[in-house]
Amino acid sequence: MFENYRANLNVEGCGAVVAAPDGDTPGGSYYYHWMRDAGLSIKAWMDVNDNNHDSVREVLEAYTGWVAKVQQKNDPNGIDVRIEPKFTIPDGEPYTGGWCRPQTDGPALRAMALSKWGMLMKKSGRSAEARSD
Repeated sequence: MFENYRANLNVEGCGAVVAAPDGDTPGGSYYYHWMRDAGLSIKAWMDVNDNNHDSVREVLEAYTGWVAKVQQKNDPNGIDVRIEPKFTIPDGEPYTGGWCRPQTDGPALRAMALSKWGMLMKKSGRSAEARSD
């Protein structure tokens, strides 16, 4: 189970968290990065690894890179890209199909996960990096 969970994190080496790794899920593909699910999954990744900095570093550094990338995108849906619910993988483009927008829980969950990562970085002597862009 652990390995299956890990396989959904940092998919294609781009930092994204995939909802379902197969593109043929009944009812439609879920091969997207969902902001809400990613925030929960990343926080849980730290929890199941006992908040061990070295154990989570690779995934978290990739995830922070993903977040930085998608937050710079232009949003074709006419909303602030930071409240987009999902993005395509691996390019990080906002999903343009019909969907409930905005979804304001995703940013809070993302912030919760990144705040926790910042605290782990600080505990590991990486305070300057935790404060940087």
